Amino acid sequence: MLLFVLGQFLRQRALREYTARIMYDTFRQLECGSSQRKEMFHWVVVGLPNYAQVEPRALSRWMTTCVLLSCTRRAPLAQLLVALLASRTPHVHARVLEIAALSFIADDDLDGDDRDSFLATISADNADPAFQNVVQLLEGDE
Repeated sequence: MLLFVLGQFLRQRALREYTARIMYDTFRQLECGSSQRKEMFHWVVVGLPNYAQVEPRALSRWMTTCVLLSCTRRAPLAQLLVALLASRTPHVHARVLEIAALSFIADDDLDGDDRDSFLATISADNADPAFQNVVQLLEGDE
């Protein structure tokens, strides 16, 4: 529910200037609750449509990448998250989104239903080639 509310809040254009700070604080809280990782993954999947459908598309890719990286246990990806959140411009290369998605989907704490929901959410976004590349990579990985 937290990620859903946050996503709705950040979709408001007038609040975009606060996006990085709000996301950073939220992700720090999620990290503190890492003993409940399966629940955290479920929250991310449930809230994902709020990030994947944001306009402009560059902001959507950035938000989605940050959300996915917030679940990682891999130190280099966690450092990448910190760098993305510190960035003044919410922009992320499509390849970074792909890496974040592959890391997210490969995690043992993501259950089968959430994996299917994740793929359905990403597949539903036909407007952005970066999301379609993620779908192709993930479907080829099955």
